[in-house]
Amino acid sequence: MAFPVLAAALLALEATGGWGADLRGAERRGAAVQHLFWFFGHPEVYIVALPFFGIISEVIPVFSRKPIFGYNTLVMATLSIAGLS
Repeated sequence: MAFPVLAAALLALEATGGWGADLRGAERRGAAVQHLFWFFGHPEVYIVALPFFGIISEVIPVFSRKPIFGYNTLVMATLSIAGLS
């Protein structure tokens, strides 16, 4: 994947002091790298989290032998998170 390599290269540039410009005009150094993280890395959190939500919402009702309360709301929230990410 090129995106993690790109982010790692930019972090290395920032650590050595070679990244002084800020792409967004913020006053602190490194804001451009933070923007790159939120743009490229933040959606990966949901790729890991959404299957976990699905597994938990299936395993808990099976072992407790009770239906999960608010299942329809849980499904809509999970689909909304997936759509927004």
